[in-house]
Amino acid sequence: MTVAKLFDIYERMMEDSRCGNDDNRTFGEYTEKCAEDSCNCKDVCSEHDANCFIGKSLTLQDSCNISEILDEAQSADIGRLQQLMSKCTVQMEMLKKYFQILQEEDVTTLITQENILDFMKNGGFNPVILKPEAVEIYTELAMTYETIFFLKNSIEKQGDNPRFRSLLWFDLSLLPELFQCQEKMAFLSYRKDELLETVEASIFELQDELNLIYNYTEALNCSYALHLLTREFVEFSETRKMLGTSKSPVSMCVDLAPYAIALNYGSTVSELDCNYSQFSKLLEKLMTSRQKDLGKMAHVMKVMKTIAHMKFICSEQGKSPLPVVIHQMLKNWRKACRLKRQLVRTRLDHSEQNLQASQILHKRPFNVTLEDELCPSEEKTDVSHNKKKKGPRSCFTAEKEMERKSRGY
Repeated sequence: MTVAKLFDIYERMMEDSRCGNDDNRTFGEYTEKCAEDSCNCKDVCSEHDANCFIGKSLTLQDSCNISEILDEAQSADIGRLQQLMSKCTVQMEMLKKYFQILQEEDVTTLITQENILDFMKNGGFNPVILKPEAVEIYTELAMTYETIFFLKNSIEKQGDNPRFRSLLWFDLSLLPELFQCQEKMAFLSYRKDELLETVEASIFELQDELNLIYNYTEALNCSYALHLLTREFVEFSETRKMLGTSKSPVSMCVDLAPYAIALNYGSTVSELDCNYSQFSKLLEKLMTSRQKDLGKMAHVMKVMKTIAHMKFICSEQGKSPLPVVIHQMLKNWRKACRLKRQLVRTRLDHSEQNLQASQILHKRPFNVTLEDELCPSEEKTDVSHNKKKKGPRSCFTAEKEMERKSRGY
């Protein structure tokens, strides 16, 4: 990627940000400052300077503050939640462009619930070795995506619709899914302690971390860290409650982070070591910074823990470590597919009821028998009914195919 190309992309993004409304701007009050500084970047003549240019533009921009958005989402109505989603989406698209430039790979390497089926169809997930200059941008991109997912769940909750488990979201309606996941992914467990001891130790550790964060509520992205750790704390607490009942469905506790977006960090120990090292260096940088970004630190630590788990699966068990990353995305994809089928069936039932009511209200004159009247209509109803049912069958077939392929990972 040439510096000239980089500059052109930056100029287009600057222009787009000026055209948006106040809620969708990403550069805000710094627009004029960024535009002025961008003129000085035309003289950039090295890859190192190009990377510095990207970092400077990110620092100057009035990016959406994730903590403020998460705090506001607690009391926002659906309309405001949608505005916040729009704002985060603009930010995420910009971060995708930066990530693509720095990593020199297409953003399709990012795994989400929306594209996981495409990965399965196209032969799997290629490992991605993150470049040092792309690690922090990837982290910010992942945090923004997780925030969007949180906002979507907030909207669904207000509409009393099903929600989806993610890195920042858990509620009691998802408790059965949590226990099902624990049982299904038990083969990935690396803990050898007694189940109750494992849960108690995890709760104690998380409580200490939460108490520490409460002392730094003014730090950058503190709310993101609190949401991430609170979600995990609540899940372990509910697991402990269930273990106290006589009919507990839990026999294994597997601490797997429910990512809404991720990469394949590696399929070999050497690949996983490379990415672990990159995140470790980023964490060291964040910890020595004067302005502590608690949200980013918490996210990086969670990714490092995931990669360490993947290394264990790869080296000790000799299995593919990818399910550690994608298990929740697969679960959410299947759930979304099931909800879609239910919605289509409901609409079909309503259509049939409306058609029957219409036939009763618009009968022919009495000299035409009811039997003669209904025969053609019934035939049309059957044809329409069979035709519309192709959608659900197609989704069902895709889900079965996904299930079959996911067993190989």
